[in-house]
Amino acid sequence: SSGSNTLTVSREDATVTPSSTNPATIKVNAPGGTAGPITLKGTVQEAADGSLGNISLATVTVSLLPALSGGANIVCPVNNASGALTATCSNVPVDAYTVQWSITGSYYQGPTVNTVLAVYDPSLGFVTGSGTVMDNGVAADFAISVKYLKDGTLNGGLTYIEHRATGDVKVSTTTLSSMSLVGTTAVIQGQATVNGTGGYSLQAVVTDNGEPGINRDLFGL
Repeated sequence: SSGSNTLTVSREDATVTPSSTNPATIKVNAPGGTAGPITLKGTVQEAADGSLGNISLATVTVSLLPALSGGANIVCPVNNASGALTATCSNVPVDAYTVQWSITGSYYQGPTVNTVLAVYDPSLGFVTGSGTVMDNGVAADFAISVKYLKDGTLNGGLTYIEHRATGDVKVSTTTLSSMSLVGTTAVIQGQATVNGTGGYSLQAVVTDNGEPGINRDLFGL
């Protein structure tokens, strides 16, 4: 006798969880240099579907995606020891990065998870300035002054006030976690309040395009 049918082979479902102890900010090894090796840890776990496979076969890719255009993505080699992940990122330039954790390969699949990492160099200077920008036709004022102290900590803050018809919306930093300076552009990250309510993450990107600054410099929030 003979017959025919279709056999469908699917990848197992899994999830990747970055460790909560992974660093969010890293200082360069020396002024004007890069950072690393940076160790990032996590776990990959198969879905409990009653038919478990070999989680050591899960391929997890960890990539650093720079916030500033022109920077190259960095792929960090990952070791998978029975689901325990260790990624090592070397020679990482100053920038603010999205850390992208992806499950790839022939055996497992799952959602991509993103975390953040900022590499900074305290020797590069400070950011200060103010101005007015338009957000969808709505005027907004901003003021910013952030610098590194001698001990490597950040000092200062940022305020942004958007003058909407329904009332002003005010964003103010409460804590600063990092400032990455690349050329004439700075990426500032921290925590902020919106109209006095806390719990917001903040990222500002400012670029000094020379004099005169009006209509040339850039501010993004």
